[in-house]
Amino acid sequence: MKKSVIILFVLFVSIGMIYSANLTVNQPSGGTWYKGTTHNITWTATGCSSTSYKINIFRGSIDESNFVEQLTKTGTPTKSWTIPMGYTNGTYYIRIKTDPAQPGCQGDSAAFTITDPSCAPSITVTNPTGSSQWCRGQSSNITWTSSGSLNANVKINIFKNSINQANFVQQLTATTASGSKSWAIPASAATGTYFVRIKEAVGTVYGDSPGFQVKDCGTTPSGPSCSSFVVYKPAKDDVKWIGFPMVVKWKYKKLMFPGTLKSKKVLLAQKAHLAVKPVLEASLVKMVKIEIKSVKCFSIGQLVPRLREMYVKKKVSLEKINTLMKIPFLVEMLKWKTLKAMTPDDGSELVIIPSSYKKGCYVIRVTKLWCTSSDSDRRATSEKFSLIPLQIPGYLVEAL
Repeated sequence: MKKSVIILFVLFVSIGMIYSANLTVNQPSGGTWYKGTTHNITWTATGCSSTSYKINIFRGSIDESNFVEQLTKTGTPTKSWTIPMGYTNGTYYIRIKTDPAQPGCQGDSAAFTITDPSCAPSITVTNPTGSSQWCRGQSSNITWTSSGSLNANVKINIFKNSINQANFVQQLTATTASGSKSWAIPASAATGTYFVRIKEAVGTVYGDSPGFQVKDCGTTPSGPSCSSFVVYKPAKDDVKWIGFPMVVKWKYKKLMFPGTLKSKKVLLAQKAHLAVKPVLEASLVKMVKIEIKSVKCFSIGQLVPRLREMYVKKKVSLEKINTLMKIPFLVEMLKWKTLKAMTPDDGSELVIIPSSYKKGCYVIRVTKLWCTSSDSDRRATSEKFSLIPLQIPGYLVEAL
């Protein structure tokens, strides 16, 4: 009697172990896989004594007549599979079972689709390109194209140095169909190489940009573009005193961003109120450089008729003419001299003419520092004006 009880107990445990065995296919779990792409077939097996598996692939339905291919795997429950290009488009199933077969140790996948790679959804980043150089403090357009069946929304992830979560910088969102998103690059962004990854908000399809550059262009989001401008002070034939202050003024022929060229008084007032903030507001960070250079004055041949006219009109005596003729006129200097290396682009600046300068004719040049050296509108030059020492008599100013 005791022996019979033991046998029944062993049979009961064995049957329990048989019926507790289970194999579940996790991937594929539906969706579409494309020919030529590689995927992981995964499953979980519990209570199975064997770790050798047969992976059978069927098209249409799980039936011997629809058998396509058998894969094998020993060990961990995952199999990397590159889908052959010769497969017929259609619905497929995968059945996985232990080898040798064991009751309960068999599982079927959900139906999934295999089709041509030309039908695969894709995202291609078209801007930035590898040659793009974007300026921090400005806005630039990220653009892309897409094909196939994609999620309606995308995430635009921006990375610095490499596409790695540790280098994540910022995320933007957009719709797949829009194909464009403006990125307002922070003025505080670090310069260097950046990457853009555009990915389905829900899904796995993504596209990456090549590395592109974000650099310091000395500009801001609200600053004017490199539009054409003129220097109108000093004006043509103005006469200024050496060693004294002189106002330089410039203006844009077309104000690209109204309200950003602020007066010097406004600038200084805002500086005072922003003492706790080391960086001025974006619209005030635009900078220009102011330079001066001597140029050829009129020749003696041009001067004599003017003096003769002045003499006839009794505006100047022969004695005074003789004095004027002794004033040397400078030839053109080839090098520009800097009066202001960097000053806000508010349209006006007070400069001091160094007392070491010689009398003669000069021009002023204003250069926009945020423009590139290849931009033809980055500089503007004033008309020719005269610099004279204070001791030159006022009656000679007219002739000069």
